[in-house]
Amino acid sequence: MIFTYHRSRVDGWVSVYTAIHADFRITQVIPVKAEMYVPLSIQAAKMPIHYNLVFVCRKSGFNAPNETHPMEKIIAAINDALLKIGAKELNFSKGDRTVLLYGHGLKYISFKGATNVTTDDIGEVINTLLSNAALSKHI
Repeated sequence: MIFTYHRSRVDGWVSVYTAIHADFRITQVIPVKAEMYVPLSIQAAKMPIHYNLVFVCRKSGFNAPNETHPMEKIIAAINDALLKIGAKELNFSKGDRTVLLYGHGLKYISFKGATNVTTDDIGEVINTLLSNAALSKHI
């Protein structure tokens, strides 16, 4: 399954995870430029979001038994995305970086197979990501 999503508030991310966790695991999170980025709602936002995330998911149980996504892999993937976007001098706002963190946080939670995920659970993962020195210099 493939879908796109972005949201600046954590409650929406909990809803997405709740909808997919029983049947799917997130295997890829890819930022792509949003189709429309000039509406007044975006221009007026405190943290405008100009990028969507493409989520690539596989059926639960499809993954290799030893496949894991430890926090180090998640941090490396976020750094890689930020470096590629920075190298192309694309406008990637604080809102876009927040969405990227949420998306990769969900990927991490997804591979842990967590159930009954709350806003606090996602917040804990985001705080762990933000506390990483290598990542915090880009955020």
